[in-house]
Amino acid sequence: MSQERLLAIKEEANSQRESKEVFPSVEKPAIVFENVTKRYGDFIALDNVSFEVKKGELFSFLGPSGSGKTTILKILGGFEEPEEGDVYIFGNRVNGIPPHKRKNVNTVFQNYALFPHMDVFGNISYGLKVDSVKKEVVKEKVKNMLRLMKLEQWEKSEPHHLSGGMKQRVALARALIKEPEVLLLDEPLSALDLKIRQHLLIELKSLHERIGSTFIYVTHDQGEALSISDRILILDKGKIVQIGTPMEIYENPATRFAAEFIGEMNFLDGKAIRSEGNRAIVQIEGVGEVLVKTKERVNVSDSITVGIRPERVFLFRDLEGTNDLNCIPGKLVETIYEGSLVDYIITLGNGLEVKAEARGGDALLQKLAIGDSLYFCWKIEDAIVLKN
Repeated sequence: MSQERLLAIKEEANSQRESKEVFPSVEKPAIVFENVTKRYGDFIALDNVSFEVKKGELFSFLGPSGSGKTTILKILGGFEEPEEGDVYIFGNRVNGIPPHKRKNVNTVFQNYALFPHMDVFGNISYGLKVDSVKKEVVKEKVKNMLRLMKLEQWEKSEPHHLSGGMKQRVALARALIKEPEVLLLDEPLSALDLKIRQHLLIELKSLHERIGSTFIYVTHDQGEALSISDRILILDKGKIVQIGTPMEIYENPATRFAAEFIGEMNFLDGKAIRSEGNRAIVQIEGVGEVLVKTKERVNVSDSITVGIRPERVFLFRDLEGTNDLNCIPGKLVETIYEGSLVDYIITLGNGLEVKAEARGGDALLQKLAIGDSLYFCWKIEDAIVLKN
């Protein structure tokens, strides 16, 4: 090979390497909603909704009944069609494509939807048989799935002999055996008892990590969403409220609705009476002044809501050693014992009830009695500031 040709090849390789550095390859998202609207008569289920889900994410939709989360799931599964906007799955526009033609998508329903006349093996293998997969392949795949889902001893059992947790395992196995790139989970654990639900939640997260498919999880349970999700999308009345990681949403809710829906929060409403840099003094009516840190500029007379999580509250009998804290006087009106945790309900001077949460073994708090005067305190950086 001539020296000129060798130099040309090197220059071309360098050029390609530089091009890759400037324009790195970006993996297509698993799911894209672009300006999707869906109506049922006069009811707007989804109102111009846009979002993306990354490949391999466990992405949860969280919201109250009627917020639109199940409508999104139905559109993804092909059971409903958007009236406006486009839906893409791995770069392919899927508007108008029915469920049976979405080979890379499968759904696990809330009510399990198992065939009552088939045993566990028959239920799990059903989709493969419909696709005319060879018997020996079906048998091998089902055996692997039974092992993965810890269902070996239930292979020949019919659904009516199974517990709710076992039925949900069978439903998951049936959905996963076809190796979908996207698995849709419609409140799959809502009908189960608390302990079974918690156990299956851990298993589901582990399963996702092993399989690596994109999981779409619909729930109204904030605890489920926080513990299992890579990211969460909060919906209310067909609109997106916030998208973020569980920690982002819990620590920095974008709105009062998001703050209330994810975890518990005490809200103090007031007006800014002084502002300088990223700090402001807020007058809480009937209570007094509190100092807050802000992420955006606050003007004097702006209406402000100060949010404090119950677990970030300190209770004191006096103000000794509280110089770096915001403190508001109040009276203890109720204690709620929850085993390892105790909730303390305090009434402030303006009649507002607030909550503090503490460990049950706190010796100081164990001595408190209903009617005791207390100071409800928190660190300045622990409050969330929302402009109204």
